[in-house]
Amino acid sequence: MPEEIHQPAPAEARQVQKALGKAAKNEQRKLTATYLNNVAVAVFAAGIAIPVISGMNKTDEDWSAFFSSLFTYDGLQKLSANLATAICAIVASAILHRFARHVASQIED
Repeated sequence: MPEEIHQPAPAEARQVQKALGKAAKNEQRKLTATYLNNVAVAVFAAGIAIPVISGMNKTDEDWSAFFSSLFTYDGLQKLSANLATAICAIVASAILHRFARHVASQIED
C-alpha cells in the first residue's frame, strides 16, 4: 500500500509561508541597508579622495610651492571647488547612511 503524503492544512501552510515571508523580507531589508551603507561609504571615500588627489599639483617639487600656489586666484578657485565637492559628498553620504538606518529599523523580530 503506498504511503499517503501528508500535506499541511491550508492554515498550517499559510503560517509556514508567513514565517518564510517575514524572514525573507528581513533578509531583503538587511541586504538593502547593507547596499545603501556601502554606497554611502564609497561616496564618502570618493568625495574625500578625489579633491585631495586633484588638489595636488604634480609640477610642484616641494610643499612650500604647493601651499603658496593655493593663495593665487586659480589656487583659491581650485581649493573652493575641491571643498565644495568634499562637502557635497559628505552630505550625500550622510543622507544615504541615514536612509540605510531607516531601512534596517524596519527589520521585524
